[in-house]
Amino acid sequence: YSSISRSNRQGTIMKEWLLVLVIALSDGSIKTEHVDSFDNLPRCEYAAKARKTFFPSDYSKQFVCLQESIQSKHK
Repeated sequence: YSSISRSNRQGTIMKEWLLVLVIALSDGSIKTEHVDSFDNLPRCEYAAKARKTFFPSDYSKQFVCLQESIQSKHK
Protein backbone atom coordinates (compact mmCIF):
# COMPACT_ATOMS: atom_id res chain seq x y z
CA TYR A 1 0.00 0.00 0.00
CA SER A 2 2.88 2.35 0.67
CA SER A 3 4.14 1.93 -2.91
CA ILE A 4 0.83 3.20 -4.31
CA SER A 5 0.69 6.94 -4.64
CA ARG A 6 -1.85 8.85 -2.60
CA SER A 7 -3.76 9.94 -5.71
CA ASN A 8 -4.15 6.31 -6.83
CA ARG A 9 -5.52 5.27 -3.44
CA GLN A 10 -8.12 8.02 -3.50
CA GLY A 11 -9.00 7.58 -7.18
CA THR A 12 -7.38 9.27 -10.11
CA ILE A 13 -8.73 12.00 -12.31
CA MET A 14 -9.20 10.76 -15.84
CA LYS A 15 -10.19 12.52 -19.05
CA GLU A 16 -13.14 11.59 -21.18
CA TRP A 17 -14.10 13.05 -24.54
CA LEU A 18 -17.79 13.72 -25.11
CA LEU A 19 -19.20 13.81 -28.62
CA VAL A 20 -21.93 16.45 -28.64
CA LEU A 21 -24.35 17.32 -31.44
CA VAL A 22 -24.98 21.07 -31.58
CA ILE A 23 -28.06 22.19 -33.51
CA ALA A 24 -28.74 25.82 -34.43
CA LEU A 25 -32.48 26.45 -34.30
CA SER A 26 -34.40 28.95 -36.46
CA ASP A 27 -35.18 31.18 -33.44
CA GLY A 28 -31.44 31.76 -32.83
CA SER A 29 -31.10 29.36 -29.92
CA ILE A 30 -29.09 26.17 -29.86
CA LYS A 31 -29.86 22.64 -28.77
CA THR A 32 -27.19 20.18 -27.61
CA GLU A 33 -27.33 16.42 -27.36
CA HIS A 34 -24.70 14.12 -25.84
CA VAL A 35 -24.17 11.43 -28.48
CA ASP A 36 -21.27 9.28 -27.25
CA SER A 37 -18.14 9.19 -25.08
CA PHE A 38 -14.54 8.30 -25.97
CA ASP A 39 -11.28 7.79 -24.11
CA ASN A 40 -9.20 9.88 -26.53
CA LEU A 41 -9.58 12.85 -28.85
CA PRO A 42 -8.68 11.19 -32.18
CA ARG A 43 -11.48 8.63 -31.79
CA CYS A 44 -13.96 11.36 -30.92
CA GLU A 45 -12.93 13.47 -33.92
CA TYR A 46 -13.17 10.45 -36.23
CA ALA A 47 -16.67 9.69 -34.94
CA ALA A 48 -17.68 13.35 -35.43
CA LYS A 49 -16.55 13.30 -39.06
CA ALA A 50 -18.24 9.95 -39.72
CA ARG A 51 -21.55 11.06 -38.24
CA LYS A 52 -21.48 14.34 -40.19
CA THR A 53 -21.70 12.28 -43.41
CA PHE A 54 -25.33 11.50 -42.54
CA PHE A 55 -26.27 15.14 -43.27
CA PRO A 56 -23.32 16.78 -45.07
CA SER A 57 -25.19 19.84 -46.38
CA ASP A 58 -27.08 20.65 -43.16
CA TYR A 59 -24.98 23.47 -41.69
CA SER A 60 -27.31 23.89 -38.71
CA LYS A 61 -25.97 20.63 -37.23
CA GLN A 62 -22.40 20.17 -36.07
CA PHE A 63 -20.60 17.58 -33.95
CA VAL A 64 -18.03 18.78 -31.44
CA CYS A 65 -15.72 16.99 -29.01
CA LEU A 66 -15.54 18.31 -25.45
CA GLN A 67 -13.14 17.13 -22.78
CA GLU A 68 -14.47 16.31 -19.33
CA SER A 69 -12.52 15.33 -16.22
CA ILE A 70 -13.98 12.35 -14.41
CA GLN A 71 -13.13 10.91 -11.02
CA SER A 72 -12.16 7.26 -11.09
CA LYS A 73 -14.30 5.11 -8.84
CA HIS A 74 -11.40 2.80 -7.87
CA LYS A 75 -10.30 3.18 -4.28
